[in-house]
Amino acid sequence: MASSALETFLTTARARVDEALDRYLPRPPVCPVIVSDAMRYSVFAGGKRLRPVLTLAAAEAIDREAYATALPAACAIEMLHTYSLIHDDLPAMDNDTLRRGRPTLHVIYGDGIAILAGDGLHAEAFTLLAREPIGDEAAIAARKLARPPRHRRRRRSGRNGRRPGD
Repeated sequence: MASSALETFLTTARARVDEALDRYLPRPPVCPVIVSDAMRYSVFAGGKRLRPVLTLAAAEAIDREAYATALPAACAIEMLHTYSLIHDDLPAMDNDTLRRGRPTLHVIYGDGIAILAGDGLHAEAFTLLAREPIGDEAAIAARKLARPPRHRRRRRSGRNGRRPGD
């Protein structure tokens, strides 16, 4: 019985994440067609969606009503994950030519578009976190404007953040 409930949750969560990603990913005219297509090629390349599903499960464990509020954050996490995979596959990094049984993004679109698509996903993830959820609720506005404590503001990207191969 429990595994059936888990399977239902996973299936439903993955479908909701995919629908939301389709809504949140930029499309023309906001984004050039080729970059939009490249982002979608990588984001919808298959995968378990483990990171966003865990985000939604954690939100639901804390508050049953938090699922919809957590969905943008779950999508942002998936965008960041996909960005990291795109950049990791580039010739200057691991030079992988296949991911999940499909040609990697740089093989299909070239290095330049792959870099733009990855960078676009990186930027879009933080844009999504800043923009969503939309509303005038005071707690949400305060959370968006809050400055993290000093110990949580360390640099987490570049040479001090991700390690090669992560």
